[in-house]
Amino acid sequence: MTFRRIRDVAILCAFSAATRAAFRSHYLYDIDSVNFALALRRFDPTVHQPHPPGYFLYICLGRLVGLLFADANTALVSISIVFSCGATAMIYLLANSWFGRSAAVFAGLIFVFSPLAWFHGTVALTYIVEAFFSALAGYLCWRARREGLWFLLLAAGVIGVAAGFRPSSLLFLAPLLIFSLRAARRRVV
Repeated sequence: MTFRRIRDVAILCAFSAATRAAFRSHYLYDIDSVNFALALRRFDPTVHQPHPPGYFLYICLGRLVGLLFADANTALVSISIVFSCGATAMIYLLANSWFGRSAAVFAGLIFVFSPLAWFHGTVALTYIVEAFFSALAGYLCWRARREGLWFLLLAAGVIGVAAGFRPSSLLFLAPLLIFSLRAARRRVV
């Protein structure tokens, strides 16, 4: 990656972080956010801490980040802000692979200033985490179709981790992985 592209990603991520941090939620947004916060102390999906299916890796990351912050909301919102930056970077990289630098900058700006992406980057919910993993899986599957096995294995691992954060990701990302397998040799599959 060239210095120019690294600079583009850094600027887009800085915009993403600044806009999310400036408007971050200071209170738990809805019942799901409350359930996530309760799960940081006691993980038990049978009593909706958090709601089923449990979002195990999200809660584990929340507990880890919670060591740095005084309250659960700040920890979970911090995760959303960081994953917003990651999603911005992955959207840039994917658009750059397909259409070049100008389109990548524009795609990154659209994501940074998209009201829905902006909102979910400021609250204690898992949707922006799913956006990051979706963009990352898309990028890796694209590279796998062009460059082979290593990226295919990375994509499979990312999709598995994504399912640990938000189980519905598997439903939507598995077909992309299967499609990417079409380019691989049978022995590799």
